[in-house]
Amino acid sequence: MNAPPTHDFADADVEALTNTVRRFATERVRPHLEDWEAACEIPRALYREAAELGLLGLGYPEHLGGTPAPWRARNALSQTLARYGGSGGVMASLFSHNIGLPPVLAHGSPELQAEVIPPVLRGEQIAALAITEPGGGSDVASLRCTARRDGDDHVIHGEKVFITSGMRADWITLAVRTDLQSQGASGISMIVVPGDVKGLSRSPLQKMGWHCSDTAHLRFDGVRVPARYLLAQEGAGFRIIMGNFNGERLAMSAMALGFAQACFDEALDWARQRQTFGAPLVERQVIRHKLMDMQMRIGSTQAWVDALAAQADAAEGAVPPPGRPTAEQPPLGGSDPNAAGEPRIALAERGTHGGTQCLGGERVPAEEPRHADHAVLRRRRRADPRRHGLHARYRERAGLPRGQGDDDRRRCRRNHEGTGRPPARHLNVKSPACGGAFDVTERMAL
Repeated sequence: MNAPPTHDFADADVEALTNTVRRFATERVRPHLEDWEAACEIPRALYREAAELGLLGLGYPEHLGGTPAPWRARNALSQTLARYGGSGGVMASLFSHNIGLPPVLAHGSPELQAEVIPPVLRGEQIAALAITEPGGGSDVASLRCTARRDGDDHVIHGEKVFITSGMRADWITLAVRTDLQSQGASGISMIVVPGDVKGLSRSPLQKMGWHCSDTAHLRFDGVRVPARYLLAQEGAGFRIIMGNFNGERLAMSAMALGFAQACFDEALDWARQRQTFGAPLVERQVIRHKLMDMQMRIGSTQAWVDALAAQADAAEGAVPPPGRPTAEQPPLGGSDPNAAGEPRIALAERGTHGGTQCLGGERVPAEEPRHADHAVLRRRRRADPRRHGLHARYRERAGLPRGQGDDDRRRCRRNHEGTGRPPARHLNVKSPACGGAFDVTERMAL
């Protein structure tokens, strides 16, 4: 498939896009979040509104109803909607086509592209991606959902779980095993399944958060799909999936950055309003430290995401299709294919944690929208083995036995004698965001 025509995005274009998305988020998304969370879905009309603004088609070819755009423009959309919309659930559902359509765009026949993509970009239909199964998630090579060739059709049997937009999807890009003799990556294929086929059943899943994003358990019981809906050729599915994941990671990193900015905005606004002992909370040095730490991490991650976007655009051309792999394309972030996604959970968790620390008791009421995803992020971080490994290394380097707990780690941080570390240094930093100059304690390297 030929690359879409080039359409350069100047800084003014990106700024105009950002302003449009901000208005959409503040006027059409934020005021309705509580109702959508209670209904456990977003209205179909929201897809059409986003399509009319050109948001759904950003990054897709013009002949299919889209607007060719580089990664920096698409990341600006994701980051702005996350910052001012305040809901990962809305973004997951509204833009589920950005993980479901790229394989069709990159590997589908022209006829299949014309059938599937335009109505989705117009907001008339919904697209989803189905890879995860009840018995496995990231281990794509071991998936068990099968597609057996029978004449001019593929007959599909199996299950998929945790599928975003799975309850309402009109098109499902499905990972299946077409080589029943193979148990590895070589036997996997990708096929597009219409949402109205006989034998497809769907069950909604209840989650801790993101209630307005419908998530489903899908069952395929003898589903027959025309062979022309196969993407590329049989056995090419694993490579297609891995290429698609690269685009997902970069987009999710921009979303995490936007959510961290939302936490900073909320925390700073509250710290300026809240009066403690006759002065605004923002005048307290410990709060300024937290705000500056949040700002520093946001700034560094912004630079990282921008660099990765520039690298992706340079590698694939000025306007790559979303998620399209090329033979000459180096992995994002150099030798580490996970570079785009690596910081996103850590940044979002630190942003929400720092923000809620500044908000104090204001973060507790359930009806408040502030940092709604904080509990989910904290649970995910507690389950991250790298986090526990960091604490273990800290205790070891500090001369403490493993497992003595948080109190010992706090005492160790206060007591520098005998650890071989210099005492904390103080820097005079002028922060326009916080309203003046103040001392910032430089944190010890762990």
